[in-house]
Amino acid sequence: MGITQVHVRILVLGLTALVGAVGGLVLLQSRPDTVVSAATVARPEGLVAPDVVVSKVRGMTAIAQRIDRLEVKLSTFGAVMAVAAPGGWVQEPSPETLVWVVATNGLVEPSAARGAKYPWGVFVYNAATGQIAAEFANDKTNWPPFFDALADLSKQ
Repeated sequence: MGITQVHVRILVLGLTALVGAVGGLVLLQSRPDTVVSAATVARPEGLVAPDVVVSKVRGMTAIAQRIDRLEVKLSTFGAVMAVAAPGGWVQEPSPETLVWVVATNGLVEPSAARGAKYPWGVFVYNAATGQIAAEFANDKTNWPPFFDALADLSKQ
């Protein structure tokens, strides 16, 4: 992946040194495993369908090794970064860019994690192009603590 590409992969590891950088993650209780169908999420005109990015996540079997629960929301890249990696900096995409945010619970081994496995992963895709914009994974909770609070623009 070159510097000139329009997307940047971000991996927030569950390492002590990085926990402070992501703004004190709040522990949540474990929930029953459920799957939310991407077909139930509305799609504004001109955007990639949510089932396309869900298929991409399900197809990354070396990374998303087991998926017990999966949910998808439409948001802006700025809103995701504000709750997932406060203070984080990336050049692209812009904060106003619409993105599909796919949260998973199960067994996730991000490509940059050097073999570390995590109970959840979040995969952020540019909603106009379907290209990956960011990845997050952590082992402090069983579900991404920021995902439930993230507004779903497809339901507004």
